[in-house]
Parts: sequence; structure tokens; C-alpha cells
Amino acid sequence: MKIIKLLIMFFTISILSYSEIEVKVFKHLTFKEINSTDMREAVVGKGVLQIEAEKEDYGKVIEFVFVEKGVMTNGKTPIQVEKFGLSDKDDEKITIDRKTRQVEFYAVVDKRKIGKKIVDANLLEGKYVGVMPIMINIYAPEQIKGE
Repeated sequence: MKIIKLLIMFFTISILSYSEIEVKVFKHLTFKEINSTDMREAVVGKGVLQIEAEKEDYGKVIEFVFVEKGVMTNGKTPIQVEKFGLSDKDDEKITIDRKTRQVEFYAVVDKRKIGKKIVDANLLEGKYVGVMPIMINIYAPEQIKGE
């Protein structure tokens, strides 16, 4: 009986001692309307990630690593996404200094590649869904000598 109580107490303490950093999509990736009158070669979509942390995590550094390319589809036609990333280059490595923080991310679609494949406008219309894999690295703050 004492062993069971000791194990329960050990697991409870070990679970409570870990903190948690939560990263979730606050605003989904959305693109402006793609029309033929816009002369730009690329269309940029923007979204927002929200980082939530506890006080124990302040000072830790989060690094986001995005895949090079991706695909999104409307169920009829796949479209290749050329690049994913964070809106500010300074934000590639973020130091946690508050409970919640929102970071903008983006994706780039090359319009020339869309036009080459698709002739019928009905195949291009619709709501696009895709996956954007993000690898998140969390680093502990550097220890100052003498601590």
C-alpha cells in the first residue's frame, strides 16, 4: 500500500513540474482573391500563430522551421505553395517573455504556375485546404556563470 501511495505521489509531482508551451493557429492562412487583372506574379497569404506559455517558460527560445514547399487543393485542382515563413525575419527565433504572443506567418503562390495548368475557371474556384507542417524547436535559456 505504501508503494502505491509513493508511486502516485511521484507521478503527481513529476506531472506538475513540467510546464507546457502551446502553439496553435489563431487565424488560418487566407489569400486575397486571385484575379487576372492583378499584374503581380505571386500571391501572398497571411495567417497568425498564437504562442501560450507559463511563467516557468519565460526566457526560453522558440525556433520555427517551415517546409520549403507544400500543396493545397479545392478538391478539384492542386496548387503548389512555393514558400512558407514568418512575416518578420526577427521572429524566426522568438524569446518567450509574456503569457501569449501572436506571430504572423505567410505562404507564397506563384500565379504563373496556376495559369499554365488551368484553363477552366470552374476548376480554380472554391475553398482551398492544405497542410503546413511546422517543426518547433524549444531551447532553454543560457545559464549565467555564477548561478
